[in-house]
Amino acid sequence: MPGAPDGGSVSYPLTLIRGARLVLPDRIEAGDLLIADGRIAALGDAASAAATLDLTDVHDAAGLTLSPGLIDAHVHFLGGGGGDGFGSRIPELSLTDLTMNGITTVVGAPGIDMVSRSADGLLAKARGLAEEGVTAFMYVGGFHRPLRTLTGSPWRDAYVVPEVIGAKVAVGESRAPSISDDELVDLARELLWVGRATGRGGVLHIHLGLEPEGKRQLLAIASRIPDPARVVVTHANYSADTLAAAIELASAGLRLDVTTMLAPARGVEGAVPPAEAVRSLLDAGVDASQLTMSTDGNGSAPKVAEGGGWEPYRTHMDSLLGEVRDLAGAGDPAAALRLVTANPASALRLEGKGRIAVGADADLIALDANLDVVHTYARGRRLVEGGKPAVPGRFDNKVRPPERGEEAD
Repeated sequence: MPGAPDGGSVSYPLTLIRGARLVLPDRIEAGDLLIADGRIAALGDAASAAATLDLTDVHDAAGLTLSPGLIDAHVHFLGGGGGDGFGSRIPELSLTDLTMNGITTVVGAPGIDMVSRSADGLLAKARGLAEEGVTAFMYVGGFHRPLRTLTGSPWRDAYVVPEVIGAKVAVGESRAPSISDDELVDLARELLWVGRATGRGGVLHIHLGLEPEGKRQLLAIASRIPDPARVVVTHANYSADTLAAAIELASAGLRLDVTTMLAPARGVEGAVPPAEAVRSLLDAGVDASQLTMSTDGNGSAPKVAEGGGWEPYRTHMDSLLGEVRDLAGAGDPAAALRLVTANPASALRLEGKGRIAVGADADLIALDANLDVVHTYARGRRLVEGGKPAVPGRFDNKVRPPERGEEAD
């Protein structure tokens, strides 16, 4: 299965997490949690009884909130950019860009540049992140035509490659070639069939640009496919117009994804701040189960600084938990966390993800009172401990080569 660290060959002792506030599917309650073989083995009294076992590693989580690990369903983990010359191409993400921000499941998305950032490269990166310890998937497709694939067609990719969870395309986007209504409908239907045949994914992830034609196309395809909920429309908060369009798209049965890096405070003028967008959608009557949030992280181009040169680059991977923090300020952290746990797990058909329940994957994050990450567990393995990486990415520790005249170690 995609995401098993070291191909599933690593085993860990029983782990008891004691005294946390557990974010359960329908409530938050204090209790203990037992991890065995990368899954949640017991909760409450049954978990507490395991403390008597000699093989149990006990972790004290008193005062911490234990949530399912975050699912980021739209990340450019190969790096985006390139629109300001070859030197503006963004580097790949590292493991700790994810784990330090509580992200335990990630989906890599193709972007504008699918020449130097190929589908093959996305697959290799997904498998590399899985070897390091998190669960990683990918979309094929992208902005260009024909769609970039591994086997020659998106639906065949999703059928034969476990990491391929669906396809991404763009509508209403001036930087992307047009795609016809019929092509969109055919692609959605093919992916729906793959999802039924394989029991996983089959998602059509659609980038909604600023051109009004995008809304018309999405409403048109929603009326022609049997399960519109398998279509996720991202960038609902790109502008006030896309937010207004999103309300109509939700009424047609499509799922909506709010992009957390799209915010004026993060340099995207005209975007609706993500938490504000979520509140507006809920106030307009959109069902909360139709909403997700993702970062679109590591995808924006570095900006030119005043006086020349480049401004410091930010991946914005911290924006996912940042917007959860904003929404949780209204008094319901469990509801805010569902937007980045249970809801994306449902949208992507990820069994065992996004919930704390017996039998679910032990993807967990322990949060302090400010909702900052204290510990991150992926498949039961603690990758962040005490707010610091317990398992760094293989290339996180770069060594500076000696300057001329310096003596190398």
